[in-house]
Amino acid sequence: IPQNAVEASMSQRRLELLLFTFVEKILALDRPILLFYDDVQWADASTLDFLGKFLKNIADHKTSRANILYVQCYRDNEVEPTDSLYRIMSNISSHDSANLSHLKLEGFSQKALNTILSAVIHLPCRITSSLTSVVHQKTRGNMLFCIEFMKSLENPDKNLLRFSLSDQRWIWDADSISLLPISGNVAGLLMNKLLRMSKNVLNCLSIASCFGSQVNSDIIT
Repeated sequence: IPQNAVEASMSQRRLELLLFTFVEKILALDRPILLFYDDVQWADASTLDFLGKFLKNIADHKTSRANILYVQCYRDNEVEPTDSLYRIMSNISSHDSANLSHLKLEGFSQKALNTILSAVIHLPCRITSSLTSVVHQKTRGNMLFCIEFMKSLENPDKNLLRFSLSDQRWIWDADSISLLPISGNVAGLLMNKLLRMSKNVLNCLSIASCFGSQVNSDIIT
């Protein structure tokens, strides 16, 4: 095994032990902890492996496990049954101390979505029902889809959702909206949004992405 690989493995192990010890010390003081892990469907194999070891380490300590609640969210349509995520869940559920619950969250109903859109554009539900019907048909009530889809309708290039000064209210063309194609996921919607930006803006975003989560504007300049 190459020396750098051994050093990386040891460094990873030290980090794991440090985190385990830190969490256990807090739990030993009867201080409850909520760990929330979002978008687990995008986690790589090494991250999932670490997560499995972390949860097992907590479950093996009776004094610690009584004060911790772990919540993870993932999109089941983006995870295969053979993925590491399912293996970890299976291992945790087989542990005699684990109390594992599955909650499947569906999209908003058409009625609930209509209530939301009515409040957002300040119109009665009976008026927004035609807009809600087509938006719900396109997004199946997924709120991320709804937000991005509504933003795309307001785009000046499409002008399918606009504020009318003469009517003093928002107006829309439900028939034209119903003909619009929609991406199968939020990433596709965001990609379409990015592609509408100018070439200079896209170049700046490409450069900025190479610097991680933060970069000074003078570096991009």
